Amino acid sequence: MKSKKRMLSLAVTAMMMFGFIVGAAASSGIIKITAEINPKINYILNGKKFVPKDMDGSEMNTIIYNGRSYVPLRAIAEALNVYVDWDAETSTIILGENNANEELEKNLMAK
Repeated sequence: MKSKKRMLSLAVTAMMMFGFIVGAAASSGIIKITAEINPKINYILNGKKFVPKDMDGSEMNTIIYNGRSYVPLRAIAEALNVYVDWDAETSTIILGENNANEELEKNLMAK
């Protein structure tokens, strides 16, 4: 049961990351890819071993795609105390302060 939860968590994380990365190119649909999961990759955060975990506490692994590492963004952002959110309407991952609307308004008023 725990491994099913882990795989589901990894799948959801992978879909979010890949959706963000290829979102512009895949505006007409979803692109299927083949990736690998590497459970042997370790993390050090502020000098201490860090194990990324999903919201339910299950460990998350690094995904390797085209020779690049894709990490569980939410787990790392939360460990660094960085605000993280998902805007489904615009398919946007939000990191840090969410002042995108304020910046847009400033830019429009300046014109």
